[in-house]
Amino acid sequence: MTRYIQRLALLASVLGLFTLMSAMGETETLDDATWFLASDASSLNFISVKNEDIGETHAFQSLRGSIDPDGNARLVVDLTSVETGIDIRNQRMKELFFEVGRYGEASFFLKVATALKSIPPGAHEAVDVIGSLNLHGETVALEASLIVNRLSETRVAVSSLTPILVHTEDFKLVEGLNRLRTIAGLDSIQPLVPVTFNLVFEASEEGVMLRDLDGGALGAPAGS
Repeated sequence: MTRYIQRLALLASVLGLFTLMSAMGETETLDDATWFLASDASSLNFISVKNEDIGETHAFQSLRGSIDPDGNARLVVDLTSVETGIDIRNQRMKELFFEVGRYGEASFFLKVATALKSIPPGAHEAVDVIGSLNLHGETVALEASLIVNRLSETRVAVSSLTPILVHTEDFKLVEGLNRLRTIAGLDSIQPLVPVTFNLVFEASEEGVMLRDLDGGALGAPAGS
């Protein structure tokens, strides 16, 4: 009986060691994983204010992005997917404001390495970062206050804690803004645009990442 108990104890120890090694291997794999944007669970919105006090919320329906193993996060926005709730306004935004024939996409880059690796599943952390926004042919540094929420071992959400303020003048969009104001018959459109987002990323070890002209990882695994 004593020998039988000793064998059970040895077997339990071996199984425990195997489980620990598996868990360690999984953690190492996740540290080396690329996180791809779950576009169906993500959102990006901006607010426009016309005639001094009429605010409206708009969105972009097509987003893609990733976070590489070094914690470099990049989001690409398809500007042709702008949705304002009114078809003619969508068209005017695309043609007169964003000029999508020349500038079809906007991209935002930031680094979330420390937060991503230090937050355990179920926890969250507020971080202040400086990112860069490329829009309408211009690249400008922007400050952002974020909440990084580790939803699970393989799922993380990056959300704006406070709106990111985008100045149209910084991106040479004032002329387009004036064209919108004139064709819509408005007295004014505020040139300062608050932007908010909630981006959900999922860890993946497979798939080919899309790349922009700078070679940055942008997309999602093939077939996603």
